[in-house]
Amino acid sequence: MRYLISLALFAIVALSGAHPARAESATFFHLGPEVSTLGLGGEAGLRVNDFFGLRVGGNYFDTNFDATLAGTEYDLGFVLESAGAVIDVYPFGGGLRFSGGLRWNGNSIDLSVTPANSIVIGGTTFTAAQLGTLSGDVDFEDFAPFFGLGYEGDFFDQRVLLAFGAGVLFQGDPEIDLSANGALANDPALLAALRREENDLEDDLDFLSFYPVVSLSLTFRF
Repeated sequence: MRYLISLALFAIVALSGAHPARAESATFFHLGPEVSTLGLGGEAGLRVNDFFGLRVGGNYFDTNFDATLAGTEYDLGFVLESAGAVIDVYPFGGGLRFSGGLRWNGNSIDLSVTPANSIVIGGTTFTAAQLGTLSGDVDFEDFAPFFGLGYEGDFFDQRVLLAFGAGVLFQGDPEIDLSANGALANDPALLAALRREENDLEDDLDFLSFYPVVSLSLTFRF
């Protein structure tokens, strides 16, 4: 959350001195880096005329952290990986734009826990030996629609464009698959508990179905 707020504040300050992107020619190509809640990446765009544009880009980021989900502390490996294209509409012919598009979505989460003592999984208690290591994958839809709005302005001069955007990636409900490698790995009672744990985890992570996207890009006009 602090990351989102800092990014938004920086964009507002930076764009306060920017002018709407109106190049010498109504048609121009631009290319440059981007940082967003989808990760680090870059984008290339074509401003077709004063009112329409097209952008393509990709982002990547990965990190590891601990989080308590469904009452259990898991080790999480969070991977952001996506690419796609959007169509921009500039209703007033200036810097304000509305965007819609589609992204290939490789966002995923790896989770695991190796308990030292007994642990409750899916409402049932298992010993450390019975469970072993519990691991799983959290996946989303392979393709995700995106909708957003933003502002694109000249920065320094018409050759440098600074753009701030905010929107939502509709990546679908999380799908989780869990497995264990302990003494009861194939026991029906443990398998049933894992299915219940999957449902609980999906409920806890359901907020990721609508993934917020806040972005800042600095591109160069050609």
